[in-house]
Amino acid sequence: MVKNELPSSHEIPPGSLISATLIRLTGEDKLPDFMEYVQSVTEQLRETPGMLYFDTHRANPTHYLTCSIWTDQAAMEAFRNSGNHAEAMKNVRATADRTFSHHWQGGCIPTWGEVITKLNEAMRTRRRI
Repeated sequence: MVKNELPSSHEIPPGSLISATLIRLTGEDKLPDFMEYVQSVTEQLRETPGMLYFDTHRANPTHYLTCSIWTDQAAMEAFRNSGNHAEAMKNVRATADRTFSHHWQGGCIPTWGEVITKLNEAMRTRRRI
């Protein structure tokens, strides 16, 4: 999928904001539309101040994960609420029936297994509230 260059080590500045999102497409037929959004959001990401790292992962034919790492919450929110990403969020229900995001602080780039674990734990916790 989409990936930027990894640093020489997988370390990131301590306390960086890690943001992960699960997107569940309503069907495989929605993939072309979804990939158009991915491309436009990727273009925005590459030019966004405060973005340290991003990657996407196809967990199965209809489940996609994103992981982005930011200098701070303000940088992530500025990206999330503007441009191509804001437009994609407004239109997500045309391609997906479920989205879920979770944020935490860290000092290294998480593996996809770690991202999935964090998302699953957060989803279980939020359902109980």
